[in-house]
Amino acid sequence: MTVLLFLTLLFSNISEAMSEGKSRKIAESLRRLKKEVTAHKVSGDVTVDVKSTELRKDDVVVVNKDEVIPTDGEIVKGSGYVNEANITGESRPVLKVLGDTVTGSTVLVTDKIWVRVTANPGETFLDRMIELVSSATREKTPNEIALSSILSGLTLVFLVVVSAIFAEARFVGIESNIMILIVLLIALIPTTIGGALLPAIGIAAINKVSEYNIIAKSGRAVENAGDIDTIILDKTGTVTIGEREAVRFFPNNGVDYSEFVRACLMCSLQDQTKEGMSIVRLARREGVDVRPEELQGYEFQPFSAETRFSGISRDGDYIVKGALKTLKKNYGLEDTFIEALCKEISMRGGTALPVVRNGRFLGVIELNDVLKPGIKERLDSLKRMNIKTIMCTGDDEITAQYIARESGIDEYVANSTPPWTSTRWCCLRSQRSAWWPWSGGTARTMPLPGQGRRGGAGHEQRHAGGQGRGEHDRPGQRPPLS
Repeated sequence: MTVLLFLTLLFSNISEAMSEGKSRKIAESLRRLKKEVTAHKVSGDVTVDVKSTELRKDDVVVVNKDEVIPTDGEIVKGSGYVNEANITGESRPVLKVLGDTVTGSTVLVTDKIWVRVTANPGETFLDRMIELVSSATREKTPNEIALSSILSGLTLVFLVVVSAIFAEARFVGIESNIMILIVLLIALIPTTIGGALLPAIGIAAINKVSEYNIIAKSGRAVENAGDIDTIILDKTGTVTIGEREAVRFFPNNGVDYSEFVRACLMCSLQDQTKEGMSIVRLARREGVDVRPEELQGYEFQPFSAETRFSGISRDGDYIVKGALKTLKKNYGLEDTFIEALCKEISMRGGTALPVVRNGRFLGVIELNDVLKPGIKERLDSLKRMNIKTIMCTGDDEITAQYIARESGIDEYVANSTPPWTSTRWCCLRSQRSAWWPWSGGTARTMPLPGQGRRGGAGHEQRHAGGQGRGEHDRPGQRPPLS
């Protein structure tokens, strides 16, 4: 019996040590990704070389071809392909343009970019991931707490019972054998040894899910995963590939085709989003171009999640493109032909981008995105587990309905603005309790994996973090035109 007790405790300690060692290795591998490099900090009209650890939030740095990006930030000028294989596992370099976020320790493989720093030292994406892994053993699971309490109580009961046997034997005049009582106590106490195995089991579970690119902060998070009944997904970059291309121009009635394409080109030449660049490429394939002097004096207004449109303006002359609902509201426009055209594009799964010039709809640009390979099969597997899926998207109702139908999504929320608003609305709509990472709610039923370009504010506050596999699965990405 003594040998059995010894082996049980030994196995528990060895298992916990091995699991903790595995967690330390994961954290160490993440630390090795962090590189202290020389950064070219922009200071006024000059560039000063400083250590990457000296950079602070809102500093602007220049990154040249084949240089390591010194820290997390947002591109404020330029574009280029970034190799993020060490972070996401994606071997193909990813195109980054104005407004996209970049992660420290990745490599710019083409061109030149200017990056505004968005995180102080110790607050970067890698720092948060290291913190998640390093703190993986700090929180006991509810089952572990409950079972430990029960076993502690049983241990006390066993001690009382054995002591009572000794006292009762003397009371009735029976001579008790102390060695037999000790053996009885030893035989009963092994039921409490299971408590020693629980931490090792919890840590082993954390390490197991890490093999699937999921970093769990605690065993409690792994346990709570079993209660999930609803998953909220962002559309762009999660359900779809997320790189929408302009495929066709549709001029309004009475608008010359070349005039419309020229207007689209003019309002997109300074647009460094992927959608804007694809409009420029399509216009030039149509044989239309604009001389630099034609744009002289125009001021460019970039797209933002709040305005939901972009364009150019000069002395009352403006050309803008954006969401139909936004343009109608901002400029007080009504056009049944444009509305019908946008509806038709949405019904076939495209995104309609109307163009307005000086209070008149010139036409609509059709953008296309496609479903991610294998997304239907993955969603089907969730259905087989009785897990409901909800998609949030900034697209209109018809496009959202089409994508949901084609992919097998159960519910959708169209015309979503920032993710926290749409997610809260989804939780109320579905009448489910939800883990709300921005409000300190209870972690129960709704994870938010892969929030696409919109995603992940408050990612570091969650109980579990997912390691992305593409450019649209990281925190802080800016919304696309919709």
